[in-house]
Amino acid sequence: MSVAQNYNPNTMVFVSSVDALKNLNPFNLTSQTIYLQSYHEGLNKGGGEFIWVDSSCTPDNGLYIQSNRVSSSLGCWVRQLNNTYLTPEMFGAYGDGGSASPHDDTAALQAAADAISVHYPIPGFIQSQSETLRLSCNSQYLVTGNGWDLTSTRQNGDVTHDGLHVEGCGYSSQIIGETGNLAAIDVTGSQWIHLENFWVYVPVGTTNGSCVGIFDGINAVNPQSQNQVFDNIRIALDNNTSCNTTLGSVGFWDFGAEENTWKNIYVTAVTPMIFTGHNAGTGNPSYPTAGTSYPYSPLLTDHSLGVSTFLGESFLQSVNGTGQYSDIILNDVNSFNYGNLYLGTESTASGASAISVIGIASNSVEGSGTMEGFGTWISSTAILTNANLSITVGATNSSAQDTDPIINLVSSGQGGTFQNSRVAISYSAAFNRPTFALSGNTAGTLCTCGIQNSEFFDNLGTESLWLPPQALLAATSGTVIHAFNSSGIPVTYTITSAHDQSVTVAPVQVYNPTGPITGANVIQVDFPVVNGSTNGGGYSLDLKGVVQGAENTSNNALIAQTEDVVGMVVDSSGAITAGTASTTISGIAALSPSIFNITGTSIATGGPGNLLNVALSPTITGSAPETAYWTGTARLLWRGSSWSAPYLSIP
Repeated sequence: MSVAQNYNPNTMVFVSSVDALKNLNPFNLTSQTIYLQSYHEGLNKGGGEFIWVDSSCTPDNGLYIQSNRVSSSLGCWVRQLNNTYLTPEMFGAYGDGGSASPHDDTAALQAAADAISVHYPIPGFIQSQSETLRLSCNSQYLVTGNGWDLTSTRQNGDVTHDGLHVEGCGYSSQIIGETGNLAAIDVTGSQWIHLENFWVYVPVGTTNGSCVGIFDGINAVNPQSQNQVFDNIRIALDNNTSCNTTLGSVGFWDFGAEENTWKNIYVTAVTPMIFTGHNAGTGNPSYPTAGTSYPYSPLLTDHSLGVSTFLGESFLQSVNGTGQYSDIILNDVNSFNYGNLYLGTESTASGASAISVIGIASNSVEGSGTMEGFGTWISSTAILTNANLSITVGATNSSAQDTDPIINLVSSGQGGTFQNSRVAISYSAAFNRPTFALSGNTAGTLCTCGIQNSEFFDNLGTESLWLPPQALLAATSGTVIHAFNSSGIPVTYTITSAHDQSVTVAPVQVYNPTGPITGANVIQVDFPVVNGSTNGGGYSLDLKGVVQGAENTSNNALIAQTEDVVGMVVDSSGAITAGTASTTISGIAALSPSIFNITGTSIATGGPGNLLNVALSPTITGSAPETAYWTGTARLLWRGSSWSAPYLSIP
């Protein structure tokens, strides 16, 4: 171990390591500058100039070094920065995380960040010193345990990292995460923090690789986490699908942190980015620690999430090759803005979407970019309002994805809906994908989702691709589609409530003494053929009326003195055969007078081609079956494009 080489007051004294510095007798060197050649001997890293200051200090093993010969209450060695940046090496980091025998740099990184931050309370001042922590070039810092804590609670005695600026030397500055289920870096609660120009990395095959690259949440004691900037950050996590329950590895995880900016970021993970207003709950992504806690303080369960902005050009790609993972999950967020964003995947699976929207997201979602690999751009169970979105659609990864819809509205939760929005799609490959699809709808019910007061644009000459599923059209109005016909001529279609037809049906026989009448005995619907396919319309068919007997001489009264809703046939998938199975209408089960022995009425639908035949079949009991008649009205409600509509007729 080297010691001071020269005690001449006019000569700088050189020491080879911090251990050597600690062993100097400071009282022999009170007027001299000590030059530390390297924090760890022989590495030529973390050196610098020190002087002895004979006043009490708090050693941090970087800026303030305690002597082995003197109590810190009597003084310490103080680093002279001389307009240089702090580096983790000044606090003992090795930066050899990529080597065969790496050192754990977590403590050194933590000490460096804490050293240029501050402790509470600070009278009249809540922001840290305006210092920059510089990650060295060609350095790989191994982070383990709970990860790198850059959080803030602003509570008495806690370190706050508000205003901290961490800057790397491009992608040669790396944080290697081996924190298991926890994040490599946690910035929860820190205002005005700025991270730029470095890489968060989990090498392929790492046994305890970080499941989250950077986590940004809302702590319970001080629910603010705003105005953070992530600039030229690359996150590359491995294909670990066992992380985060069903989500896999997650690059950025933002729970409730608002007014943040992402600029020129590059993220590869199973799920590259999550933005959520929830930390727990069924159907919501939750942080991978138990309950509502994370390593440094309790988290809230719910918080608003607004004003998230992407600037420059960014790249997101799911690294899983077989699953249905999204690049971005938006869960109850608003004011989400992105531009020039590349969305990609390595997956060949059908059903994956680049962006998955959950909940009520989405007041003012704006964005533009390019999608490749995915079949579907947006899958939504949310209400998207005031959206302004455009996408260039590139090639898929498999033929199975070529039939995936560009937009999949899911009948779940709030129900996938576009309201007051503008959407533009430009195809450069896989031209035959349908534009819309509806999934998750219960057979026989109308979807809560729809497209209202919105405009859609595309660059294709195939109008049929824009034909939405008719159950979706049932909840669609005021929407204009700008497309091209098969000759390449621009055309405009308006989706509105195009048809409302009622027909009065005179008494028709629905039962005779030999048995029920089969086939169409009440009403018939003729559906149009659009683009070569029968178009079921987003229809509902209401039948209202009364059933009466004609042969009982003791009482020839109506079965019901007021109108009974005999039934409704509802389209769920666009196919006119929906609901072909006979269904007993429960509301008819207690008709009176009971002397007619009619205990219920069922409705059956079916028919060839583009015809829907509707038949009513009363259930009659007793030893003297009667002839029964139905009198009432049939009302067809249909919502679809302006170029076609079905119509009612009496068989």
